Amino acid sequence: MTTDTENEQQALYTAIFNLHGALREAYWSTADEATGDKITALADACYHILTELNQEDIKSRSDEYLELKQLAENTIVRLKQVKENIEQIVHSVKIATKVANGIEEALKLAAKFFV
Repeated sequence: MTTDTENEQQALYTAIFNLHGALREAYWSTADEATGDKITALADACYHILTELNQEDIKSRSDEYLELKQLAENTIVRLKQVKENIEQIVHSVKIATKVANGIEEALKLAAKFFV
């Protein structure tokens, strides 16, 4: 039987996984290389978070959890900035919408998980 924490961790993992894919896709629709590099850096941060979330019960390992929480908080700040400007960053409306929705879902679930 899975616990609420395990369910929250899996839901957050899925949201970050989907966001990572959307960011990788968005890279190809950016206006210039510098903007693409910013998107790639966010995708890389998401990948690092995924790696940590993939470990069983991250919350039970205090130091690792605190490191992950700090990384997530830093990434959240950057994601919020990208979300505000996504339509100027990504030329494809479909991809911009996918990224914005992915950010929104990840932020919502991260707020529950990283308390």
